[in-house]
Amino acid sequence: METQFPGMDYDFLRYMGVFPENQRRIQSHYTPYFERCQRVVDLACGDADFVGMLVERGIEVIGVDSDDKAFAAAASKGLPVVQADVFDWLAAQPDNSFDGVFSAHLIEHLPYPKVVELIEQSYRILQPGGVILLVTPNARSLFSHLEMFYTHFGHVTFYHPRLVSFFLDRAGFVNLHTDENPITASPLLPDLRRLLQEPMPPAIAGQNASSSAEVTLPNWVWPTESPTPLPSLPPAEKADEFDQKVQILYRNEVPLQGRTPFHYLSYWAKKLLTGWLVRPLTDSLAESLAENAQAQACSAQAQVSRMQEEMAANNRRLAELFRQMLEQQQALAEARQQMVGERIDLLCQSLQQLHGLLQQEQTIRHDQVSHLESAEREIHQQLRAFAADIQRLNGPFEAFIWAYKPVEVNEVEVNEVEVNEINLETNEEQP
Repeated sequence: METQFPGMDYDFLRYMGVFPENQRRIQSHYTPYFERCQRVVDLACGDADFVGMLVERGIEVIGVDSDDKAFAAAASKGLPVVQADVFDWLAAQPDNSFDGVFSAHLIEHLPYPKVVELIEQSYRILQPGGVILLVTPNARSLFSHLEMFYTHFGHVTFYHPRLVSFFLDRAGFVNLHTDENPITASPLLPDLRRLLQEPMPPAIAGQNASSSAEVTLPNWVWPTESPTPLPSLPPAEKADEFDQKVQILYRNEVPLQGRTPFHYLSYWAKKLLTGWLVRPLTDSLAESLAENAQAQACSAQAQVSRMQEEMAANNRRLAELFRQMLEQQQALAEARQQMVGERIDLLCQSLQQLHGLLQQEQTIRHDQVSHLESAEREIHQQLRAFAADIQRLNGPFEAFIWAYKPVEVNEVEVNEVEVNEINLETNEEQP
């Protein structure tokens, strides 16, 4: 696996924006599969981000990578790594010396005979009951075919999870499983994923009807300057901010992989197929979904505008009642100096009536604000459901396969119990 250009893979990943913090976030999905292991190896570990996460959990681990810059970056962090060819290093290890093997995005760089050799060597060094987990681009993901796979100069071919499972089964592994990393879902639609992560608007149920009905509104609504805070439409310069929440962005260009006639022929064939089949479908779908989202947003904004106008009218009536109450209070103060008994009682009754009207108006205003908040939450839930539907159209771009090396006959029952416990714990930790 020696490369003609040392350090080129490390430079390419940095150029594409692959940094340790992103890798740790993605690969954190795989750490639960090794929590019962005592000694793990990470083949083609790169910056050794996964090695660092296992070290933090107290697991003995070693990383192997042949790239000069990747090894230097990992060693500078004080992590246990060696610089060596993966196959040379595997051949030098004794049998049954590890109980965990991890390798992320290595096999797609290898022809299938080397993948078979990698799996067989991993089986040899694993102890009975040990686990192997291989991560590779998801062959069933649209994003992997249009964007991810063809941006790396070293990719050889896709490996379907069922094909990798066959290689593992042929080598002797048991309890084979395949899955997708949900952290890598929907890279074509980042804005929809951000919309799903937004917090729901706070509810105001249970608020005292006679208290000030002050409500925290979403960040695309600003309150007006009035005696009592009321929601209002956004200013003109921010009117498009909400629309930008539902914009659908994606790229579907197929890059050229080489300069030979075969590469050009393959490039134009893929580009024509993409233009005839994939791109019209995705463009039409994205345009339709964007139009639907825009229509829902406009309808919601019109509804909010109507309710705001009604609330503004109620606020004016409430201000008039306040003014009348102040006038009546002033008249009552003057009457106390000039009149006695019945006149004072009459004014007090009038004041009580005005106070009742005021409370009634406040109750009506609170109900209207509650209705507005309920409508806003319903609209937000519809947008979240809409975003979730769009997200399911493009599955995660990273798939992984894991299996176990069989144990002795007298340990089979114990091993099955431990495997079931690991599967249960893993299912609980997945989003």
